[in-house]
Amino acid sequence: SEERTMWTRPLLTVMAVNFTMEMASGGEMAMLMLYIANQFPQCTATCRASLLSLFSLTGIFASLVLLPASLHFLSRINTLRFAILGRIATMFVFAVATELWVVFLGMVVALPAYFSTSIISDITASLAPKAMQGRALGMLTSMTTLNSILAPPCFAALFEAARGSHPPGMPWALGVAVATFSLLLTCLIRPP
Repeated sequence: SEERTMWTRPLLTVMAVNFTMEMASGGEMAMLMLYIANQFPQCTATCRASLLSLFSLTGIFASLVLLPASLHFLSRINTLRFAILGRIATMFVFAVATELWVVFLGMVVALPAYFSTSIISDITASLAPKAMQGRALGMLTSMTTLNSILAPPCFAALFEAARGSHPPGMPWALGVAVATFSLLLTCLIRPP
C-alpha cells in the first residue's frame, strides 16, 4: 500500500532525529527557568521574562536571516546538523554558566537551534511521497507534541535529583547526550 511505502528508512530516521532533537529541546525549555531561579536568584521575574523575550527575538532572527543564509551555503541535512550543534553548544554553555551573563550569551549560541523545526519539516516533506506529505508532517508534529508532554517532567525530575551538583549545570548533560545522539542519527539520512 502507499502508506507502507511512505515509511522508508530515511523518513523513519528523520522521525527518530526529530524525536531526540525535540526531547533535548523540550528538556532545555523545561529546565531553563528552574535552573535560572535556583542558580541565579538575583534574576528576578522581570529578568526571566526578558530571557524569554530574548528567546523569541533570537528565534525570529534565526528563522528570517540565519536559516536562509545557512541554506545558501549548506545542504538541508548539513543545515539540520548545524541546528543540532547549536542546541548542543547552548546546553553546554548553560551547564558551565556560573554567572548570569553567560546564560544570556547562551541565547546567541542558540541561534542555529531555533530553526531546527523548520529544516526538519522541510526534509520530512522532501522524503515523503507527495500524496503522503501531510500525513508525514502530521506525524512529525505529533512527535513534537509528545515530547512537549514527556520532556518537562523527565528533565525537571533530573534537575531536582542533581540539585547542588558540580558543575552547577550537571542536569544539562542529559540534554547534550540526547542532542548528540540526534546529531549522530543524521548520518543515517540519505536524501533522495
